[in-house]
Amino acid sequence: MCTPSSTRRTLRVNWYENVREQVRKLSRTKEFATARRARNKIEALFSELRNQVRLRKVRLRGLRNAKEQFTLAAPAQNVKRLIRFLNQPKRPVVGMA
Repeated sequence: MCTPSSTRRTLRVNWYENVREQVRKLSRTKEFATARRARNKIEALFSELRNQVRLRKVRLRGLRNAKEQFTLAAPAQNVKRLIRFLNQPKRPVVGMA
């Protein structure tokens, strides 16, 4: 007996601990880091859709109508981004010979 306590001490291990360990190993790979960066870019675009194009919720019922709403919102988002890009002040070209 390791401890002088009269009651047994137990260590509970999650049923899915082996799966969690596999995920931890996968999260340390280069492929995971690459996928995470790509996912962050996509999530940023969806966040922009939600906040700047005001697409917090789908206003029409049905999958077809929701797809239609997103199909119209994506070009609107691109136009807004293009306008922002075109309105930036011109930067001087440095280092060109």
